[in-house]
Amino acid sequence: QIDPFGHSAVTVAVLHKLGYEAFVGNRISESFKSKLSNHDGFNFVWEGHQVSKTKEDSSLFTHIIQRHYNYPDTWSESSFYSQYSRSYRINVFNKEIAPTINAISHLSNNTSKAYHALLHAGDDFTYTHASQYFNKVDELNKELENEGKERGYNTSAIYSTVYDYFEGIHSLNITYGLFKGDFLPFQEPFTGWEDFWTGYYSTRLHLKRFIRHVFNDIQGTKTLLAIRAIAKNGNSINFDSDLSKVIDGINNQIRYAERKWAILMHHDGITGTHMTSTENSYYVILNEALSYLNEARKLIESHLSVPISSESAEFLRSVYDHLTNPEMTQHTMVNPAGYYRIQIMNMTLPVSNGTNNYVFVMQKGDNVAVING
Repeated sequence: QIDPFGHSAVTVAVLHKLGYEAFVGNRISESFKSKLSNHDGFNFVWEGHQVSKTKEDSSLFTHIIQRHYNYPDTWSESSFYSQYSRSYRINVFNKEIAPTINAISHLSNNTSKAYHALLHAGDDFTYTHASQYFNKVDELNKELENEGKERGYNTSAIYSTVYDYFEGIHSLNITYGLFKGDFLPFQEPFTGWEDFWTGYYSTRLHLKRFIRHVFNDIQGTKTLLAIRAIAKNGNSINFDSDLSKVIDGINNQIRYAERKWAILMHHDGITGTHMTSTENSYYVILNEALSYLNEARKLIESHLSVPISSESAEFLRSVYDHLTNPEMTQHTMVNPAGYYRIQIMNMTLPVSNGTNNYVFVMQKGDNVAVING
């Protein structure tokens, strides 16, 4: 998880229960990274929060990227290509490899004869010219090997995997430190961008609920399709070609909805750390997902209907309409004065049918009055 803005120990505990053995993170505040650098390095055991009634172990071996997931001082492909290999290899070795050597030496009381450093070579739009980029990486790897040998190390710089890295780290038989707690809130490390990213659990609550609602609607529609298709086929799953085509058409609508919903799984979407302009697009996307699901249910009703009394049908339709939200728009009001910490107010309104609905908000101190017009 190299891009979420901060990390919660709940995540570590959940990943442990899912069977993960290690965790790689990145975006934690520079103050945290400085403490790691000045103590036992960027490898440690992270104890997760308790998520079950039992006191079972919920910790994961963790590696925090010590700087960022690109090469130092390269924010684009062109800036990487322009680096002079001889001087740049010194920069990379000092920023990426030397801190790892120092940390392992400290933890092993200078007894370790081997070191493993994890370098990351990526960023947004980095590999648009992949062949050229990999050629430059190959060149840098050779230069890093030469730099290491000049410093007295038998160095190998190779393409590898996260799995191989952790296998190498564990083979050193070193006892690593234990960390308890969250890496929250996250503060941007870049000069001029020192903003705090907060609100994982407290902002944009309606959007997060809407994401959950669309997911539930997707799963419910899948279940409805399965039940209706089997019932239509005499409780058999051996569908003929005609019925298979109908089912495929309905599944296409559900897949379209899933693809729309999946966009909200971006680390800026589900966490609520996106901008207001982006949020408007997210609502459009989720409403489009609901439209696909409505079309899927219409197809189910028209092609996979089963005998049922009109009274029962009307009752079920009213229940389902109540459970599924109508198309919504969200309105957010904030105090524009940046030096006041005023709680954000969110209101959800049904989309009007050609009529104008106005909402007036009057605020005086901590008192807010909402007047519908």
